[in-house]
Amino acid sequence: MINSSHLESWLGASLIKRLQHDIKGWYGGPINIADVPGNVSITPDGDFAGKYTGPATVSLQESLYNKLKELDRRSRRALHLASILGNPRLSKQLGMAGFTSFSDLMSEATVAGKVQPLGFSKTGTTGVIGGSTSLWAVGSSPPAGAASAALPGGTIPTNATTGALQVQNATGGDFNFITGADVTCNAVGNTLLAYDRLWSGVVTPNTTTPQAITGVPTRYQNTTAGLADSINGNFAFLEVGTVLAATAHNVQWTYLDQNNAAQTGQVSAGVSGAVANRLDQSNGWFMPPAASTTGIKALTQITMATAVATGTLNAVVGHPLAFMALPLANIVTPFDWVWQRFAPSRVADNACVAFLELNKPSTSATTYVGNIIIPRG
Repeated sequence: MINSSHLESWLGASLIKRLQHDIKGWYGGPINIADVPGNVSITPDGDFAGKYTGPATVSLQESLYNKLKELDRRSRRALHLASILGNPRLSKQLGMAGFTSFSDLMSEATVAGKVQPLGFSKTGTTGVIGGSTSLWAVGSSPPAGAASAALPGGTIPTNATTGALQVQNATGGDFNFITGADVTCNAVGNTLLAYDRLWSGVVTPNTTTPQAITGVPTRYQNTTAGLADSINGNFAFLEVGTVLAATAHNVQWTYLDQNNAAQTGQVSAGVSGAVANRLDQSNGWFMPPAASTTGIKALTQITMATAVATGTLNAVVGHPLAFMALPLANIVTPFDWVWQRFAPSRVADNACVAFLELNKPSTSATTYVGNIIIPRG
């Protein structure tokens, strides 16, 4: 059971409220919060589940400050020792690391070849307060994502697709997991969602003719609930390519659910004049499915209730991996992978890891810089 006061001390009351707002209406399972020590997830009801292993009364900012002071202290001591030993190379190595001993260093380096720190730098576009935006089509690292193919087939992106983090597949019976991140952004209170981009296809907005979809993702397709590759949690959204005409519109859609059963989603309210990269949804970061749904296997049809004369859209199916709540501007928000080595955010082989900005708190074009830690275990 998580002590709510401890979690509130770490994240702050305003950030907790923001996460609860971001998860509102979510139909899948709990989503891991990547910058909380332990193994903490937020549930669809806005509750927090798992195990919190951080301090009881220390905030994330205070913890970061204390870690930096300790790292500085250790680095100075290590550099002094290395200079006494007369080993410049050793001096350089120790001065850059915060390991407690050589055995600790060697252990991490060998368990090791297993650890993938994947750097990224993404600059989004000017948005709308409360609107969610995609970082797929922006640079600089990874570069702007590859364009989707047209319906009905669309595209199944992988780790080899331009725009994806270059996650190497696990080998020898291992699995990849997201267990941490170190991220900074130049805005206050933003939430970044790392997700696996399973499928995407170009939708024509300037027609009311139903548009059939035949493409089916290849990851997270298991109909057995509870398994790591289960359909549960898969979600769908519409991503604006070029700015839409100022036309009020709704989107009707059908799909296959977690049981491979045909379903009709709730009408998704579009955004008149939606700007590039914004999600064409005025009601959140995912299209609302039928009440019984816990995951989207594949989309089967998209219909624009009203034709939108200009602009382009991509339909996307994704799978959430981790929330990254960023309470401060221009300060690194750390997630300590040593604390959360066994966090449950498994990354499938061939995963196309990408990012969404959820419910932007400001209109500014935000830059995110950091790395995601993906060890194998």
